[in-house]
Amino acid sequence: MEDVRVTVSTVTDELGTLAPKQEKSCWVRPRGETGVTITYLAPGGLKVDSGSIGYLESGYSGSITFVVDERGVQDANWRVNALF
Repeated sequence: MEDVRVTVSTVTDELGTLAPKQEKSCWVRPRGETGVTITYLAPGGLKVDSGSIGYLESGYSGSITFVVDERGVQDANWRVNALF
């Protein structure tokens, strides 16, 4: 997959290209109530948009590890902590 991006609030983390079975994580810190989306280019150049795959609120931060294959997002491992 190419051009992998994770968006939380209005911030997009660009994770780049992922090889099959490769994992990458990103740190998220939402501003207000927000959904989490992931987009990428699948083989053949098809753009895939997960739609909202999770929900976070301000006052929390953490990391999300996604497992994605040609069928889309298969799993998301959330580690979210309160900031206060």
